[in-house]
Amino acid sequence: MSKLSKLIKHPILFLQDAVKNTISKNTISKNTISKNTISLNMKHPEYKLPLNKKNYIYLPWMLTHGDKLIKQLNVSDVYEITPLELFESFDENKRKFLSQLSRNNPQEYRKLLLKHLIPIKNQLSGAILTFDWHPVMRIFAKICQELNIPTYLVLHESVFLDKEKFYWHEETNIKLPICDHIITWGDLQKGIFIERGVSESKIIPLGSPKLDVYINYKPMLSREEFASIYGLDSDKKIFLYALQPMDVQIEQKFGIKKQREAVNDLMDYCERYDIQLILREPPAPVNTLFRQDRERIQKHPNFVIDKARDYLTPPEESIYHADIVFSVNSTMLFEAVLLRTKAISTKYFEFTQIWTKINLPFAKKRKKLFDLITKYIDDEKSFFDTIDIQWAERQLSNGSFDGKSTERIKKYLENSINAKESKNKEEKFENIVEYIAISNTAILSNTGKYLPQMLNTKHIITPINFVEASKCDGFIQWGNRQTNPKIKVASIMKEFGKIPYIIEDGFIRSVSIGLSGAPGLSITLCGKSAYYDAFKVSNFEKVLNSERVFTSKEIEKAKFAMDNIVKNHISKYNDSPFLPVTIGRKEKSKVLIIDQRYGDQSVPSAMASEKDFQDMLIDAITDNPDSDIIIKRHPDAIKGGKGSYYDDSKVGYTKDMENVFLIDYDIHPHQLLELVDKVYVVSSGLGFEALLYGREVHCYGMPFYANWGVTIDKKTLDRRTKKRTIEEIFYISYIEYSRYYSPKLNSVCDINDVIEYIVENR
Repeated sequence: MSKLSKLIKHPILFLQDAVKNTISKNTISKNTISKNTISLNMKHPEYKLPLNKKNYIYLPWMLTHGDKLIKQLNVSDVYEITPLELFESFDENKRKFLSQLSRNNPQEYRKLLLKHLIPIKNQLSGAILTFDWHPVMRIFAKICQELNIPTYLVLHESVFLDKEKFYWHEETNIKLPICDHIITWGDLQKGIFIERGVSESKIIPLGSPKLDVYINYKPMLSREEFASIYGLDSDKKIFLYALQPMDVQIEQKFGIKKQREAVNDLMDYCERYDIQLILREPPAPVNTLFRQDRERIQKHPNFVIDKARDYLTPPEESIYHADIVFSVNSTMLFEAVLLRTKAISTKYFEFTQIWTKINLPFAKKRKKLFDLITKYIDDEKSFFDTIDIQWAERQLSNGSFDGKSTERIKKYLENSINAKESKNKEEKFENIVEYIAISNTAILSNTGKYLPQMLNTKHIITPINFVEASKCDGFIQWGNRQTNPKIKVASIMKEFGKIPYIIEDGFIRSVSIGLSGAPGLSITLCGKSAYYDAFKVSNFEKVLNSERVFTSKEIEKAKFAMDNIVKNHISKYNDSPFLPVTIGRKEKSKVLIIDQRYGDQSVPSAMASEKDFQDMLIDAITDNPDSDIIIKRHPDAIKGGKGSYYDDSKVGYTKDMENVFLIDYDIHPHQLLELVDKVYVVSSGLGFEALLYGREVHCYGMPFYANWGVTIDKKTLDRRTKKRTIEEIFYISYIEYSRYYSPKLNSVCDINDVIEYIVENR
């Protein structure tokens, strides 16, 4: 097998042997590998974690940013933070490789991480990340959660230009952190996440370790030493310009163009007044200076570039020795303020800038820039008299800049006690998620219009490949019935440890029938099996069969909603007329037989068949010879053109029976429930509605409400051992494991809000 074939067919095996193998330096695509190659030096997963400490893991990424922050936290007698060593050594080429692998071959990247994490998972107290929006970290965080390894997000970056684009991945549109614990600087980041739907309980503002170093900073170098390192004159003024990649907040080319314009204006000023200028490149590999800029800098003795790959001094040292710091919008502007160094923003294009909140001076044009430099170059007092630090203390820290943010986070990690708790893998979709996979997105334009809101997700997609699937935080499937699209999506999602979470139409679905295309107003979240599948243990059954004791508040809530349903005649579909009706003979007791849609999955899943419908009809007639027998045909057969178990060929023999009445016209089912004493049903939800009316219900299948002691059952299910009340069954099915949406409120709502909406709109 050639090396290329081995990489394409067996990428993990290739990676293991990569000390002698080679791969593309810049690109890993699905089908091609560049001839421009490097040695990966992949490392076999061998870790010797300290036994006398708590152990955290992190994935090395950018030495001067996130990794620097984690190193800052890794000074503790209680815990140790160990790098996940995928390589013998980590550099820019390895970072590019992982980035491409996580984007283009996420399923293989997942396997690589699992290979390293599984052997040490039981020794870990958690994983620490400084961001989780990029695929390389997103997948890392998801795998940790799969393995019950708590995840801690310690934010490194602040908000820049547009807060809507803070914490945002341009390619995937990821904007929500998924880590279990989110440590923010202050209220600004916290507020943004809460606005996006993140639970406030997950967010802990503890300040910014990145800013701690600027409080009471002691320089490492003298002025002379600093100037000498850069080849500058310590007796002359030194300006520092923090270049930015301008990569996510605005249109990049436009932003770089405006930044270059400001840089060239600043170089003009420095040339005029014999001032020295250090241009500090951004850590991101973006060319922020053009060839002519670099030539100008190279030729001038007062100008120097501090290159990203090998900065001569750390940012705090550079800021300390600068007379003025400049940038478009870098945090180095604010860091300068904390270090009592003057700072000016070159705001050469319009954007919302958070630093204006502290009254930081900014220049929109060349003349204003020159005026501000002239004003503040030798006047420190007037500059700092205008600065308002109080806003920043609340928004960018936890109340003050005391230099103790690192210690607070360390204490938080030291005191964390949930490392060994097994997480509940049941996906109730209580916390908002970015992407959920489904086999068919066509329903989102009609019957599933409100599904994203009820599932608490930003996007519902059909992942047709591994890249799309890797973005998904959950996987839903409508009903138990398997189809080719469902099987295809399931096979892809399985590569990411996701199995389908079954949802179904709710018990109060809509005003009109589903076949009309009417959007559903409710869904049931049934777990790994549909609520009507008696062959498997659904979430409904699991709770009802447990030792759970329902509170008086829960029972009262159930009773109120049950009364509301009966009083307002609320059913699954609600557009049938509710008019006075006379059926059958006067003063005769009445029995209702419920038809169902032919082929409905809820019938075989309830351990029933067509024979049970025939047995039920015969038994109802035989056992109630003096009663009127009312056969209610299914609404999908009446209004939707579908077949049913009681079509004319199946009930034809009853047409000459004087006590049998076929309802094959549109009528509200609750009109019939008010008339009858008994209800015969196979698995229809109308049988449960009959219980709300206090009717005697005979079950010929095994619906979710059977075998709990509230129905007369023709079949038994040995698993269901508890006796439950109607209120308890109602609370679990209609309230706890159901979601509702009100178009009137334009939001997810309570069951009673949906009842109100239906009453007003039917």
